[in-house]
Amino acid sequence: MARTKRVRKQSPEPEPEPPRFLSRFRRRNKKKPAPTPKDILSVPDNPQSGSPLFRLLPAEVRNQIFALALTDYEDPSPDNHYDGNTCFTRPSYFAPRRTDTTLLRTCRAVYRECRFLPFMLTEQLHWLSFDERAPPEYDVNTAVDKLHATAMEIAQQMGQEQVQIEGIRAFPQMFKLEQGELESLLRTPYMDPKRLTITIRHADWWNWEDDAPLRFEGSWISDVSDELSPSLNEICIEMETLERKKRQVDRIAKMMIERWFFKKPDGTVLVADTEGSTRQESRWRGTSRWHNKRWIRDETEEGVIDYYIVSVTFRPRHVVERNGGKISEHVSKRVETHDYDDDELSLRLPDETPMDCPEPYIYECEDFGSWCGNAYIDDWQDDEEAEGSDEGSDEGDDEGNNGESNEASDEWTDEEDDDDPANGPTQAQAQAQRSENGIVRSSGEGAERL
Repeated sequence: MARTKRVRKQSPEPEPEPPRFLSRFRRRNKKKPAPTPKDILSVPDNPQSGSPLFRLLPAEVRNQIFALALTDYEDPSPDNHYDGNTCFTRPSYFAPRRTDTTLLRTCRAVYRECRFLPFMLTEQLHWLSFDERAPPEYDVNTAVDKLHATAMEIAQQMGQEQVQIEGIRAFPQMFKLEQGELESLLRTPYMDPKRLTITIRHADWWNWEDDAPLRFEGSWISDVSDELSPSLNEICIEMETLERKKRQVDRIAKMMIERWFFKKPDGTVLVADTEGSTRQESRWRGTSRWHNKRWIRDETEEGVIDYYIVSVTFRPRHVVERNGGKISEHVSKRVETHDYDDDELSLRLPDETPMDCPEPYIYECEDFGSWCGNAYIDDWQDDEEAEGSDEGSDEGDDEGNNGESNEASDEWTDEEDDDDPANGPTQAQAQAQRSENGIVRSSGEGAERL
C-alpha cells in the first residue's frame, strides 16, 4: 500500500516590524478619546484633605466661589465681536457669551460638585424673531430643541425632575410674542428658571419703520402665566425706544405698572410696585445702520442713535408689600377675581402721532453695485444698446424692455413699495444718481445724489 506524503503548509511570512522610532511616533500622536462624565466619576475622588477649600470651607461657601468662577461673560476677543451694524448688538451682547470651564479640570472633587453650574448659572438667551435679527451662532429653528435636550440630560444625571436655572432672557418681536412663542419657550420640560427677562428692542415694536406710536398688547399674559415655574419669582420687562420717544415709553410703563400682573399656577401673584421701586431707566448709544439701511430719521448724529430703556419688574405680592411697596387698586381687584381682560391689558397711546418724515432712511452698503443689483444695471444697459442698434424692433420689444426695467427697479425701492415709478427711482435713475460712496436716498420722488 502506497504511503501518502504529507505536505506541510508553510505559514505566511510575518510582516516586518516598523522601525522602533516610527512606532513610538505613532503612539505619541494617537489621540485618546475625551473622557465622558461617567468615566471621570467612575474613579473615586481624592479626599483633598490638604486643601483648605475642602477641609475648612462648607459646601455652601465653596458653591458661591465656584459660581463666581463659572459666571458667563462677553467673549473679549476682538475677532469674535459681532458686527456693530446689526440690530442684535447691544450692551452686554456685543459678542457671544462664554464660560471659562478651566476650574472643572482641576480635580474630580471640584468636577463632581460643580459640573452642572455652567448651565445652571448662564442666562439662557433666546431670540424669538427672524434669523437676521439674531446672532449668527443662534439658530431660531433648533435652539429651543437643543435647550430641551440639554436640560433633560442634566436632569437625568442629577436624578431630578427639574433643573433650576438662573434665568431666561427672550428678545421677541411683538408679533412673535402675541403668537405665543414665549409661552412655548417656557413650556420646555425639565427647566425651572428663577427669573424671566423680556427685552423689547427699538426694532421689535409694531410698525417702528413708520415711527408708529408705541403700543403693547397683553393678550399673551394669561397663557404665559400658566407656564411660569414654581421657582420663578421675578419677571422683568425691558422696553427700548428712541430718546425722542421717551415720553411714550414712560407712559406705557406707567400703564403697565397699574394694569398688569402675572398669576402663577401655584397661586402666587407677581405685581409691580406703584411707588417706583420696580422701575429703572438706562440709556446707551448704538448704530443707526442695519440691513444695509441707515435710519437717518432717528439719528442724533451721523450713524448714531440714542436709545432710552425703561424696565418694569414684577415680584411676588407679599415681597412688594413687605418692602413697603404698593400695588394699584385696579390690579388688586383683578387679582381677587382672577380675571385677565385683554382690553384693559392693551397699552395704547391714541393721542400720539408719528413723525412726519418722507425720507426715514437711506440705502447704504460697502459694495453698492453687487448688493443693490449692479447685474440688473448691466443687463439693462445691454438691452438699451441692443434696442438702439436694432432698427427693426417692433412695439412688442419695447414693451418687453420696459417690463425688465420695472422689474429691476424694484431692487432700489423698499419692499412695501409697488412698481409705480413715483414711489421710487427707476433703474435708469438709480444708475445715474448712484453716488461714489455707495449711498442712495430713499424718498417719494426718486433717488437723490449724496
